[in-house]
Amino acid sequence: MFRNLNFQRATSAFVMIALTNLTLAPLARAQNAYDAAEKAGLLAPAAGMAAVSQQPKRYGGSPDERFAQLLSDIHDDLKAAAPQTAFGTNAQHAMQAGAGRDIAAKATNIRAKHAQLKTLYASIDDGFASTAQRLKTLKLPAEIQNRQAAAFGQYQSRKAEFSRLMTALEKESDNSSKQLTAMADLGAYLSRQTNKQPHQYTNPKKLPFGMPGNTVRAPHTTTEQFQASLFPPKHDDVMLAGAIPANLQFVQTVLPALPNAADLAETDDIQMTQAIRDKAAALNKNPVAIYNWVRNNIAFIPSYGSIQGSDMTLANKRGNAFDTASLLIALYRASGIPARYAYGTIEVPAAQVMNWVGGVGKPAAAQNLLGQGGIPNVALVSGGTVKAIRMEHVWVQAYVDYIPSRGAVNKSPDTWVPVDASFKQYTFTKGMDIKANVPVNGEELSAQILQGATVDEAQGYVQNLNHGAAQAQYAAYQTRLKTYISSQKSGATVGDVVGMQTIKAEDNTVLLGTLAYKTTLTANTFQTLPDNLRWRFKTNIYAADNLSDSSSPIIEIDQTTARLAGKKITLSFAPASPADQELINSYMPKPHADGTPIQMSELPPTLPAYLIKLKAEFRIDGQLVAQTAGNFTMGSMVRQSNQYFNPANASWDGGDDNDITVGEFNAIGLDLQGIGESQLKSHQARLDATKALGAKYQLNPGDKTPISGLTKEDLAGDIQHSGILAYFALVDSNDRLAALGAGEVKSYRLPSYGRFFTTAQPHYFFGMVRSVGFPGVTMDVDYLRYHVAANDDDNASVVRFMRQAGSLASSAEHSIPEMMFANQNLPRNDSRQPQGVSAIKALGLAASQGQKIYTLTQGNRTLHASILQSLAIAQDVKHEISDALSAGKEVTVHAADVSVGGWTGSGYVVLDPLTGAGAYKIAGGANGGELLFAGFGLIGLSAALYAFFAFGGGIAIAVGLFVIIHLIFLIVALELAVNACVGVAVFSLAGGPFAHLAKASGILIVDIITWVINMSSLVYSLHPCTI
Repeated sequence: MFRNLNFQRATSAFVMIALTNLTLAPLARAQNAYDAAEKAGLLAPAAGMAAVSQQPKRYGGSPDERFAQLLSDIHDDLKAAAPQTAFGTNAQHAMQAGAGRDIAAKATNIRAKHAQLKTLYASIDDGFASTAQRLKTLKLPAEIQNRQAAAFGQYQSRKAEFSRLMTALEKESDNSSKQLTAMADLGAYLSRQTNKQPHQYTNPKKLPFGMPGNTVRAPHTTTEQFQASLFPPKHDDVMLAGAIPANLQFVQTVLPALPNAADLAETDDIQMTQAIRDKAAALNKNPVAIYNWVRNNIAFIPSYGSIQGSDMTLANKRGNAFDTASLLIALYRASGIPARYAYGTIEVPAAQVMNWVGGVGKPAAAQNLLGQGGIPNVALVSGGTVKAIRMEHVWVQAYVDYIPSRGAVNKSPDTWVPVDASFKQYTFTKGMDIKANVPVNGEELSAQILQGATVDEAQGYVQNLNHGAAQAQYAAYQTRLKTYISSQKSGATVGDVVGMQTIKAEDNTVLLGTLAYKTTLTANTFQTLPDNLRWRFKTNIYAADNLSDSSSPIIEIDQTTARLAGKKITLSFAPASPADQELINSYMPKPHADGTPIQMSELPPTLPAYLIKLKAEFRIDGQLVAQTAGNFTMGSMVRQSNQYFNPANASWDGGDDNDITVGEFNAIGLDLQGIGESQLKSHQARLDATKALGAKYQLNPGDKTPISGLTKEDLAGDIQHSGILAYFALVDSNDRLAALGAGEVKSYRLPSYGRFFTTAQPHYFFGMVRSVGFPGVTMDVDYLRYHVAANDDDNASVVRFMRQAGSLASSAEHSIPEMMFANQNLPRNDSRQPQGVSAIKALGLAASQGQKIYTLTQGNRTLHASILQSLAIAQDVKHEISDALSAGKEVTVHAADVSVGGWTGSGYVVLDPLTGAGAYKIAGGANGGELLFAGFGLIGLSAALYAFFAFGGGIAIAVGLFVIIHLIFLIVALELAVNACVGVAVFSLAGGPFAHLAKASGILIVDIITWVINMSSLVYSLHPCTI
């Protein structure tokens, strides 16, 4: 019974998150949208699994789309029947052919689809002929017409080989060994071609959502150790083959006693921006005032290495010891005060370290946070008790007038004085005791959610969980919580509810000249940080040939994260030649003679990708930094790698590499140590400036001067960047609220990244890209890293938090795009609003439709093969789930595909039961969410912007009015998202962003506070570890 209760509670908790995110999230307002969209048929309810698998699939769309889909589905059937050959070399591990494969049924399906395919041959031939005639009529360059002829010849050749193999299959009798051989031959042929976009597999040993280990080396205790670590000898590559010569000298690290120009210079980390100079001036450029302000205003993060740099640390008002030192040095140097870094080993009383890292209750918890952050540390034990922590640390030396003024009056500098603005202590103010005063009965909650449900632990699933009960319990608890909060304090802030952490301020009148802890060794001083103390980020693309990897990039960005902090990074594609530009322009609508705006219906649904060559380019804040020398066919694939260099372990790490469809517009967002309010407001100001240009143009459409300077980066780039920025801001805020609300853990963000991009959808003819459409946008977060420890160092609390945080992050992957692209002229619950999908939303939809929700663990591994065979979902997804289960992971998946606003597929979650790390995925393999603009011509707003501005060049001016009108609506939606995130991030409810949000969207302010707390309380009450 105990085991069964565990299973019920664990599954109920997971689905509770899915259902409440689907129906009750206050920002997304999904509850009304879901009901309305379902009535309108935008959310196609899935039938029972057996019915789904038995119903013939209907193929809609153009002949090209139907042809491509039929080929893809034939290949999928072959993957199920003959996986060893049909998966080809792209599969990491082919699922073993085993019991449950009905070869005869698959052969029948393949023959039926082939019959449909043959009915389209004439239409496809006509399409090629029509395109050839169009190119000739428009007198497009001979280069383009030659591509057309070559492509048609290639199509004919491949079709002939496919037909030969299909004929061999069709003439064999059912269930014969020859039939299986014929299927294997056909599968092998198709595996050598791309017939659909590759599934993005996740390595189950490197899950994208998680946290690092806490094992670090002991801190150095000698100058020689630091010298070897910080300044390794430089030598030629040939020396790597043998021992380093004994007489090889280390790099000189002794700085001159008197300051020089380098002590006043800017570096990657020490940025003297206008904001830095303004702050220095506001503090009268006084050494004591500058130190006091940094110490009393910059919160400490226990991580290692330079991550943000001075400017972002000032903006976010938080940073680790390196970033805080960079800010202090930048303010000093901007004031004309020479300053340097100092690095060494210190010893701090254990109680002070526990307070410093966030107020944990045990020295082991403090060491856990230090270790995850990468800070070398060791406990100093006396009498069986941890008395102090020895750790490596960085601080500042400033050259000031110390004798006699001790820095108070800086007239004649004479002394290098040590100062450390990162070390501080906090006052922790308790919030309201939610657990004691608004308790949740986990057993009663579980019983109500399971009322009328089928719970089959033996088969590993639940079905028909009581959606209404979950909704009622959530609403009832929220009412109780609101009532309690209001009774305790009218107009309560987030800090009042969940508690506050406040720096114990010091108002020094002089520089003390000593540090607040024991310094056991000052090993080095630096005017510029060495590279191996800096975080770096690199992104590159390389050939998708199954041979290349990120070590042989075609183009690459590789810079310190301090330089990249707060910047927009994009990967996009541009016409490779004037001939390509001319071809693209020929498909774009022409200006109306009467000056009326171009309509959506005039946009082409697709572009002839096989004729278009593009170059890839990386840009930083709109500036081109790398472009490929060669070109790619639109719709073909390249591979992309994103990685961070972590100085704590001197290694590069990142999520799995991605397949990039040539033609996408990717914004690559970095969340280094949390997204700050100023970062959001800065980006919003940029969008507001673009909106103002659009508004000016609207007043006089005849004058295109206001928008003549706009580029794809101003519109498509900023929009995509807005999405990933808003995502990280919301997730960071949710995590902080969840951690504070639960009161069990301390959580920080470690450097993370993700992409928000236009979804390019190629249609393949025997491996050729016939056409590409742009149906929507995708959020793909491949690397979301946490820095978490329980206050009492109990791992069970960390696992609970990580499971909840992962589900909330998955929900944001559909809710942020929905908010961004909501039509502001329609009610939020209107069925015509775009609907996004994420792993959590797909699971919630499946549960609400009465599907079986399977939880596959190592405890029911004897069922894995039969359950996977029974699922009516994509073979690639089954394949990935099989790999994850083989690696000891836990998987939650629903029985059959669901449909959301034009998207059809499955959502599934891969979890590490020991740590709570996971992958929250949707069919296709994205670690994120997708939103399709169903019924919108050429890809709705985002793709229209991309097509016009990335490809169309001057054509953008002709359609400016159409674009700008929609851009204004978008910015209104973005303001809601950004303001919501800013409000939570700064923990203030007094007017400002929250007041704007409430007024604009009708969302109650208290909903913002209580939603995440509700999720914590309800889900924690169901978690099996609480039994």
